[in-house]
Amino acid sequence: MQRSKENRTVRRQQNAKLINEAKAALGTTDIGTQCSLIETLGANNDELLKINAQLEDSVSDEDFAYEIETVLRYEDATRGMLGQLKANEAELLRAPRVLATQPAEPERGSQYGGGEAVHRSAVKLLTLQLQTFNVNICVLRVSTVIESTERLVKGFWDLESIGIIDHTGGPNEEAEAIAGQFERNIRMKNGRYEVALPWKENSEQICDHRSQALKRLKSLGKRIQRTPEFVAEYESTMRSYIDMSYAERVTPEE
Repeated sequence: MQRSKENRTVRRQQNAKLINEAKAALGTTDIGTQCSLIETLGANNDELLKINAQLEDSVSDEDFAYEIETVLRYEDATRGMLGQLKANEAELLRAPRVLATQPAEPERGSQYGGGEAVHRSAVKLLTLQLQTFNVNICVLRVSTVIESTERLVKGFWDLESIGIIDHTGGPNEEAEAIAGQFERNIRMKNGRYEVALPWKENSEQICDHRSQALKRLKSLGKRIQRTPEFVAEYESTMRSYIDMSYAERVTPEE
């Protein structure tokens, strides 16, 4: 504990010394010295704060108020000086730089001077220390998808909507059999092609799905009714199917 107190005393003395040096540096344009003081004073003050935190529990109740006042006095003086140094540093960095010139050594026996001294001026470039800044750039990308009415209507007729999904694998015996049946049975009749349905051999009899099909049709109708544009497009498409004999009207019994 005693060593910590001695360390605190040394750190406080160092803070006071650095603050006096900083006051003297404020009247100059030496950016390098001021940057060094900012770094050194800040590091010493951070160590002093750590020591104060370690010794806080050991301070008696009688000395607590005095000790807190002393800590705050050193802290305020240090923070105030650091603020002045940083402000002065920023002002010096913003100030315009004046390039200093100095005469060069005269050249003897120059072909332009005919043996006389020729005075030349040289420009001395000042070095400027630049501070680096860490910047995070956030990029927001927004994609817009515009679907045409034709594409939306086509989606209602997609086979996936009724549970039929195209086979995406390689060729198999069933696919080859269907293709062979198609080639054997397709024929032209009254200007139209006809082909037999590819019924599976020895397949089980399935029940009547009329009620399920009607339920799906009504559900599809409700979805279309929500958008007037879809209703008009749907009716126009169905009328064109009937006009081209792709579809026909049926009675409720059928």
